[in-house]
Amino acid sequence: MSNSVEIVFSTYGCGIRSIGTFILMALLLTFIVIIAFRRSPPIDPEEKIAPTFPQGVDRLATYSILALVTLAIAAPAFAMALGQSNTSLVANGSQIEVQGCVLARPFRAVFDRAEMSATLRYQRRKNSRVIASLILRQQGQRTVRVGLGEGLVDQKLAEVVPEAMRSYAQQLREDGETVAPYLRQLLDEVMLKRTLPAA
Repeated sequence: MSNSVEIVFSTYGCGIRSIGTFILMALLLTFIVIIAFRRSPPIDPEEKIAPTFPQGVDRLATYSILALVTLAIAAPAFAMALGQSNTSLVANGSQIEVQGCVLARPFRAVFDRAEMSATLRYQRRKNSRVIASLILRQQGQRTVRVGLGEGLVDQKLAEVVPEAMRSYAQQLREDGETVAPYLRQLLDEVMLKRTLPAA
């Protein structure tokens, strides 16, 4: 690969993502507190106002449901905010540089193309959805996962790591999935080499 290839995954900084998550959690907890402690108007002026709960559901069950809802929303939000995500990938003939965020802090991994490995992780879920990613590894560098399935990203990665993307194209074809033209080209190149007579 003679030219430099750049992929921008996100323009948001690590701090902005974390702040957004905390704001989301604050709003969520506020909403839950309002629901849990909302009060109905008194029937009698001398009667104390008591929290209202769904009919047939006691206080403990209501709090348990609210806690589960909070957990269901909070867990993915924190995983997204604190987990590893990529912001950019720049590749040239000798190296691949990936920048991103992990634990709300920026990271930078530089891979030597002669020493690194790029392997495909491919999974088909029960709903027939395909989850695929490339795993970039090199001793002394952070392991980086790059998600597949976005047209522009896949097209550029076909230039950066053609062998790994060829495996991706082959897996898609075997599963009866649509194979984009730039991925079919990788497969056609292999077929062409096989049909050409040896020098």
